Amino acid sequence: MDFQVQYGALDQAAADINTGAGNLDSCLSDLEQTLNQLVASWEGQAQEAYQAAQRKWNEGLNGLKDVLRKTSTAVDSARTNYQQTDQSSAARF
Repeated sequence: MDFQVQYGALDQAAADINTGAGNLDSCLSDLEQTLNQLVASWEGQAQEAYQAAQRKWNEGLNGLKDVLRKTSTAVDSARTNYQQTDQSSAARF
């Protein structure tokens, strides 16, 4: 069984994951600014219910961003490990 690793593809995948995470942050920041203007006009239970839901959303979002960061790091580490192993194996000849 043959096994090939495209180092450039792994580099691009890690970069794409980071770019996607950054784009997600930017879009959600814009959305939050818009929502904050709306929420400022709410009072009482409506505002409290929204804030509770927003906290839960933020927790989930932070978990997603953590997964994206870890995935990008893992892809980058895999590329480094594959490349080091390849170079080490080539040096034996």
